[in-house]
Order: sequence, then C-alpha cells, then structure tokens
Amino acid sequence: MIAAADRPRVEARLAQLREEMERGGERLAAIEADGARVRETMLRIAGAVQVLTEILAEPAPEAAHRDETDRGPDRAPDRANAA
Repeated sequence: MIAAADRPRVEARLAQLREEMERGGERLAAIEADGARVRETMLRIAGAVQVLTEILAEPAPEAAHRDETDRGPDRAPDRANAA
C-alpha cells in the first residue's frame, strides 16, 4: 500500500500515463493508416511498372508502320522496285 500522503501524486501520474497511452494509440493508428495508403500506392506503381515493362518487351511494330507512313497517305508503294 501507499501512504495516504503519496496517493494524490500517484493518481496524478497514473492520469498522465493514461493520457500518454491514449495519444500514443491515436498516433499509432494514424501511422498505420499512412502505411496502408503508402502500400496501396506502391501496389499501383508496381502494377504500372509491370505493364510498361511488358509493353517495352514486346517487339516494336514501329519499323513496319514507319515504312508505310514515310510514303505518305496518298502515295502508293513503289512497285517498280519491288520486282
């Protein structure tokens, strides 16, 4: 048991510790929510990186397309040189 004279001091300290505990729990909840948002953002970024990596790994159809566009839309392919 504690002495009657010490009781108010111990009760005050207990109240302080409970308040600190509550603030700590609130702060921890906020940090965990931030962490969840960061994880979701990183998952979206990872998905975008994967898609772009797959796109870059595909053979580029540019070369065939470039040959057609170099002639222009109203110019036919040069058939004289094709033979």
